[in-house]
Amino acid sequence: MKSFDELSTTWQLRPIRNCPGRFVLRTGPTELTPRELLESETEIAAFKVSSARDTLLVARIDGGGLISYLRADGTHLHTLNTIAGFERKLRDLGIEEFNNPGSLVVTTENNLDCGFGFNVAADGTFRKTSVAKPKFTS
Repeated sequence: MKSFDELSTTWQLRPIRNCPGRFVLRTGPTELTPRELLESETEIAAFKVSSARDTLLVARIDGGGLISYLRADGTHLHTLNTIAGFERKLRDLGIEEFNNPGSLVVTTENNLDCGFGFNVAADGTFRKTSVAKPKFTS
């Protein structure tokens, strides 16, 4: 698998404004999938989040991570991220379970019968359907 350093020397990068540690691969072919770009069978997780119109394809690599946006036309926008940039962007997108697999605990305060826990899907996405206030702990 390619590391952050290897990818950053293979492709031209453009820093993402106001996002320290995050870069767009300027010269990487948009037709390449993340697996082809990384030249590896590494785990790539797919996420659909409300704050992004495209499907996110996420992979952890040595020295950081790759977040690729799969566009409707089948092309990709690849972003290369340092460790800090990767973890910050995943948090911003609400993808906590990829940073800490298995650590999500969902409870409600003073209202055990609200059904809140039933609204958390297996992929970690959440759809709020009650007025109860959730409490997230790790």
